[in-house]
Amino acid sequence: MVRIQCSQCQHPISNEVTTCPQCGHPNEQQPLPEVKRKVSWMLFLGIVFLPYIFVWFILRKGYKLTTQAIALGWLAFMLYTLTIEFYEIAYPQIVPEQQVISYEQTTQLNDATSHHY
Repeated sequence: MVRIQCSQCQHPISNEVTTCPQCGHPNEQQPLPEVKRKVSWMLFLGIVFLPYIFVWFILRKGYKLTTQAIALGWLAFMLYTLTIEFYEIAYPQIVPEQQVISYEQTTQLNDATSHHY
């Protein structure tokens, strides 16, 4: 929305209204056309490698809704993978190595640990 002056009474009005609210004179200026923006290659590279910084530039007016959805989806995917990576570093899974023992070793262990009263 841009503020302009009414050509009749010089009252400040929006460029989007059809008539002046002060004097009722019709607005002779047409609303400004919407800006169609394209993603530059530098912005694209920024979104690919640092989406948590550069995706926010895509949310401005003028970019297509599909472009915004793809950029936000990429951001969500990157944040998800980053979260998983940090979780695996912070909480490593310690898996004990399994030992395979024979039947004789099992009976010896049972005899050694069992208490005869």
